[in-house]
Amino acid sequence: MANHLSSSNISLAQIAAVITVVDYGSFTAAADILGISQPSLSRRIRALEQTLGMPVFRAAGRNMLLTEAGRSIIPAGRRALREISSIDALASSTRSLDSGSLPESFRNISARSTAIIPGSKSKSSASRITNS
Repeated sequence: MANHLSSSNISLAQIAAVITVVDYGSFTAAADILGISQPSLSRRIRALEQTLGMPVFRAAGRNMLLTEAGRSIIPAGRRALREISSIDALASSTRSLDSGSLPESFRNISARSTAIIPGSKSKSSASRITNS
């Protein structure tokens, strides 16, 4: 099978690190949200910058601001993370179906449906409807 991915070594963890810093406004808050140390977060971002060959953030006093390159990757990074989330949700649904269990929303529909289907094992009065 052909590999259609580039060999740029950009990881989703690196993209998530940048987006989380942007969303939460600081490296410290982003590290807390991601459940990693601040130095680990900094290493992820530094690795992304090395792979891209350009800085994503620049220091402005005590603050870190996105560079033009950083601003340009945010929309694509968000799309990539959403797509991965969709793939994960699809895989989860497929695993549920393969294991014979249904997601909660389907179980609720099934439970309501048996209450009105003639001949179902439900004890509700709706299940006692007979064809005349």
